[in-house]
Amino acid sequence: MLDIKYLRQNAESIKQALLIKGFELDINTFNSLENNRKSLQVEVESLQAERKELSSAFGQAKATGEDVDELSKKIEINSNLLKDKEDKLKPILVNLEQFLLEIPNLPDPSTPEGSSDVDNKLIRNWGDINKKKGLDHLEITSEIDTELAAILAGSRFSVLSGKIAKLHRALIQFMLDEADENGYEEYYVPFITNKDSLTGTGQLPKFEEDLFKLTDGRYLISTAEIPLTNLFNKKTIDLNDLPIKVTAHTPCFRSEAGSYGKDTRGLIRQHQFEKVELVQVVHPEQSENALEELLLNAETILQKLNLPYVYFIDEYHRVYLGSSYFSNIIGFTDIDDNGQSGIEYIKNSELQSTVGLRKIRKDNLGRSVEIIKLTKDPIPGKNITLSIDKRIQFIGYKILQEHIKKSNADSGS
Repeated sequence: MLDIKYLRQNAESIKQALLIKGFELDINTFNSLENNRKSLQVEVESLQAERKELSSAFGQAKATGEDVDELSKKIEINSNLLKDKEDKLKPILVNLEQFLLEIPNLPDPSTPEGSSDVDNKLIRNWGDINKKKGLDHLEITSEIDTELAAILAGSRFSVLSGKIAKLHRALIQFMLDEADENGYEEYYVPFITNKDSLTGTGQLPKFEEDLFKLTDGRYLISTAEIPLTNLFNKKTIDLNDLPIKVTAHTPCFRSEAGSYGKDTRGLIRQHQFEKVELVQVVHPEQSENALEELLLNAETILQKLNLPYVYFIDEYHRVYLGSSYFSNIIGFTDIDDNGQSGIEYIKNSELQSTVGLRKIRKDNLGRSVEIIKLTKDPIPGKNITLSIDKRIQFIGYKILQEHIKKSNADSGS
């Protein structure tokens, strides 16, 4: 949540900055709420001060045997007025807090402007991400079973078995071991959380429809970021203890509200999935360095597994790593001799048709993407579908062998 004092002093500049995220700050609503709050709060505080004086006078008069009938009437009038003003102030404070909670964080000054993923800025890439005859996960192996999962729980679940289940477990252990080597302290945390924690990390109120809510008002976690971050809620941290680096492996649960009919095949929009989360608590001045370290930690995992990836930043300053970024729109880029510009042929992997051309230009931060033409006509020889081929079963196998053996030994299997 933005500091309300900062918002009062910088409302117009904040409004302009948030336009990059497609969010329009309603300054008129904010000013109206603020003016009503201020007016009522002044009255409430004045009546509270008056009540204190009347109570003191009543006590003194009572002690000396004086008549207190007049004071009693004044106290009753004061109490009624105070209650009336407090009752009017409470909903305004609730509405003001709700208004503030829905305001996004300010974007970093380097955040690219844009309204969709085609405006994202490519920072760097690693490995060859183009596969001519790709297969999706469900075509690679029968050990990822969504049909069986549908019988057990419904759509958007999967049952893993055999080698895939072992690979899944080994990847978790591999990532936790990497995190440990990078100085992260491992935690085991609850998979259920409360409203306070979700509000603290920003899932509430904006993303409530994406959460699974329990009958007692609590929720299943959508990411381990929630419990890990709230380990430090309401705590005062000594600057000498920074940075603090923590990690946890948890299942994550998401309702995927609004995604009906989208990505129903595959493993992208699952109601339940596993994740190893990395969280750092640092001084604000070190946040950029912390982000770079977190990215390096994630990139190292992909590199050790020989998984090619791209690194993008979008208009929300969110970072995308991995070839899964191209699950819907993918392409092949021809860069000219000096590496400064080129044309990218864009293909929709679901429709299997070319949908546009992008001009690529490079600046000191990396390549930025701009659509220069939309078309439905295929471009011969340039429509290259990005996917994962049969090698997925063997990618990183040597690296993971020791973790599989270790996990088997630990579990007695």
